[in-house]
Amino acid sequence: MGRGALPRLGRHHGPRPRRVEHRLPDCDQERLRPGLRTRPADAHLRGHDRRGSSTYPAATAVRTAADVRRAVDLRAVAGADHVKIYTKFTAELLRPLLDEATTLRLPVAAHLGKIDALTAARAGVASLEHMAGVVAAASRDPGPYFRAHDQFLRGWTTEEMGWAALDSGSVARTARALAATRVAIVPTLVVHEMLSRLDNPTLLSRPGMEDVPAGAASVRDVAGLLRRTGWRTGDLQAFRRSRARQNQFVREFKRAGGLIAAGSDAANQLLVPGLSLHEELSLLVAAGLTPVEAITAATRKGAELLRADSLGRVGPGKVADLVVLDANPATNIAATRRIVWVMVRGRILYPDSLRRTWGK
Repeated sequence: MGRGALPRLGRHHGPRPRRVEHRLPDCDQERLRPGLRTRPADAHLRGHDRRGSSTYPAATAVRTAADVRRAVDLRAVAGADHVKIYTKFTAELLRPLLDEATTLRLPVAAHLGKIDALTAARAGVASLEHMAGVVAAASRDPGPYFRAHDQFLRGWTTEEMGWAALDSGSVARTARALAATRVAIVPTLVVHEMLSRLDNPTLLSRPGMEDVPAGAASVRDVAGLLRRTGWRTGDLQAFRRSRARQNQFVREFKRAGGLIAAGSDAANQLLVPGLSLHEELSLLVAAGLTPVEAITAATRKGAELLRADSLGRVGPGKVADLVVLDANPATNIAATRRIVWVMVRGRILYPDSLRRTWGK
């Protein structure tokens, strides 16, 4: 059986180590496909919470335009590549955020809650994470979604259920309008899929779970998530009803020429580092992308979003991260899992040798 090379797949949304680069010399580019490593470090900003609580302890709470500009400046000095805003960030803070971030050449990623996706995209954010804010943008009255996000878990639940209430026409119109803004979408369909299946105990023993290292115990903590959220069978059934509309949005956004980047949100519950990206690629194909388009979402399109011209393609001067497969993923996306070896920063590693280094 022949083998093909695909430089290492990378998730746009997930843990963000800094790049240490080993670049490729001249090579036969016709035999190689593009690849992307994990997304670099970024900085998190959240709107001010009157209760003083923080969903993400490492995030910086901001209340005023001056707070926003100061927070962006400090992160730029610290070497951040991106700025990311979270669910409590409000629309009136977008302009100072984007002014400062643009001046410092820092793209802005958005996990929205109190801003709808079209408002954020038209203001100039670079990417929309988890498709958050799309339901509000497609709804006649976004107010209930904005108010729900006063509390993180209530907002998350309300928005996840809200997809099922949308009609196909509003989803299609919103997808086309967002594509016209040139914003990128990081759908993380695997997140939505796993949330809808938290009541399926077989997922905790599916192939790949044995590779979860001890340091990623959160992957197995389904019971803890259900306890914190209070989700019951009816909630998860509602999440499952939302999946068709989420897939439709991805399909319509792609059809309208929108940029899609692959992300996995590992290592949250049931999101296995590595495996969850392969699952994301399969879900993107199920939603309507071709296998090549899904692979491109994890490689070249992700690099475009990162503004990293050393990533996402193979060629002289590019980062030497490769995956060698023993099957063709262009005809079957599951072939991305058939890994013979990987090259990381110019060093060849085999799957079994990597597994032996993982703590259990």
